[in-house]
Amino acid sequence: MGAVCATRVCPQGSLRAARTLSAVVALTSALLATPSLDLHAATTLPIEGGPGLGFQVPWHHIGPEQLLILVNIDDWQSVQVADEYMARYAIPAANRLDLTLNESAVMKSDVYEPLYDEISDFLRNRPDLEAIAITWTEPWKVSPPENNAGMSITSAVTFGFHPEYYNSGDGTCAMTEVSPLYGQDLSSPFADFGLRPAVMIAGKNAQNAIDVIDRGIAAKSSFPLATGYLMRTTDVFRSIRYGQMEDAVAFWGHPFGLQLDYRDNSEGHPQDNYVRDADDVLYYFTGLAKVDYLDTLRFLPGAVADHLTSSGGALTTTSQMSILRWLEAGATGSYGTVTEPCSTTDKFANVDMLMQRYFSGATLLDAYWQSVRMPGEGIFVGDPLAQPWAPKARVNASGQVELITTGMLDYHIYKVTGVNDGVSTVLLNGVNVHAPQLRVLTVPAGFKTYKLIDTGKTWVDHGAPLLTDDSITSLRMPDGASRFQVRASDPQNNDVYYSFQLASGELLEQSEDFSAELLPDGTRSLVEIVSRSSTPTDLTIMAFDKWGSESQITARITKGSFDILP
Repeated sequence: MGAVCATRVCPQGSLRAARTLSAVVALTSALLATPSLDLHAATTLPIEGGPGLGFQVPWHHIGPEQLLILVNIDDWQSVQVADEYMARYAIPAANRLDLTLNESAVMKSDVYEPLYDEISDFLRNRPDLEAIAITWTEPWKVSPPENNAGMSITSAVTFGFHPEYYNSGDGTCAMTEVSPLYGQDLSSPFADFGLRPAVMIAGKNAQNAIDVIDRGIAAKSSFPLATGYLMRTTDVFRSIRYGQMEDAVAFWGHPFGLQLDYRDNSEGHPQDNYVRDADDVLYYFTGLAKVDYLDTLRFLPGAVADHLTSSGGALTTTSQMSILRWLEAGATGSYGTVTEPCSTTDKFANVDMLMQRYFSGATLLDAYWQSVRMPGEGIFVGDPLAQPWAPKARVNASGQVELITTGMLDYHIYKVTGVNDGVSTVLLNGVNVHAPQLRVLTVPAGFKTYKLIDTGKTWVDHGAPLLTDDSITSLRMPDGASRFQVRASDPQNNDVYYSFQLASGELLEQSEDFSAELLPDGTRSLVEIVSRSSTPTDLTIMAFDKWGSESQITARITKGSFDILP
């Protein structure tokens, strides 16, 4: 797609399509205490339900304490939005900069420069601040004195006002400056690139903007099971991202990732250019001057939507559809251009890159900014901290510790350790994904600190453990329940690790009617499943070794039957 990708943000191939959310439970077969050789973990997550416990993960994302809040104290909406945002995210008061500026759609550059200097002066002694949230809706554009060309306010705050970031206004369709943030990991944009990307928490009124904040809060670690709608319309010039959409559909054709619905209406009737009556909208990307039927859609918290057109980012004056309409319809983030960009993909979000980065656990700010190659004329709106796939650690109903994450890199081998008094115990080894997936790693209780560690090794097939009909033993229990035990054999005679998840992609909740757990089996382990229900449960069981060599079966399980599905 033209980007040099620092992380998994570019297309990487196509696999089988599925709509899922994984729930993975894993336990080592022999827990041997060894001195810790763990690599540095970048972030420690609090473990919900486990006071004083922490789960370290080897990545990090922009947090509330790293965000500068810009406020126009002459704009009551800006003040309300800033107050609400800072309260909801517990942003320190020291991160707020009160400014005074006239409330108008377009600010001239000679007025903007002193404002930019004031922001720069404030930030000079705040290297801890990595990004910026703008809490007003006007102005949304900065123009030179002589014409109406110019930059969006989010880009002008990020880069400063410079002519290379916008067309001169002479009617040409020249390309503008490429963003140094394009295709990059923006978990620390100022530390890594010397830039603080900005997003505007915009709205037609204060309540609309606060509604966006509410959705951003609700999105946190929600791991949504929803659909991304990608529409190629009859509008040839505005549907130029269809290649990105096709790449995305090919890339996401694998289990436990995103479900995409790509509709190619390029040869169809204009009335079919729209998504209607959908109640599971996670993404909606299209190319039209105006998008109808938004009132028939239900957007999930954290949803992102935009339409490629000339002036969707001219928030309050456009004759086309303003991107504010997406936010009013229920989206949490959007993007559009504030001046004529001409028909070029480089000035709009690469939808494939955006979805991959967002799914990996990045914030909306990170995912959107890294997906636009030439953002000088484009404005980013929404909740910058929205993070539907933020990693999360918790104690589950059975008392075990779960890490829920989509952040593991393809083919990297990970292990999970528990640490007490400086001694590290390997709880799980050989965890890997071959494509972006949500995984829930469940490990025993009893440790003060847990660590997910990228071992620095990559997957190599050493011959996977074997799961067959012969791996299953069954026993009818006195109360009529069925107990099934699953033991894989390994051709290399290595320790075998297990994970299991509902084939539907939903999280597995233990109950009296159906339970699954990992038990010690001598020096190894086994999966034990107890069913008291005649209602079938489809369970996928995976067995793998420390190199990540893996096999799996999906079984339909009821009281009295364990049938391996084709």
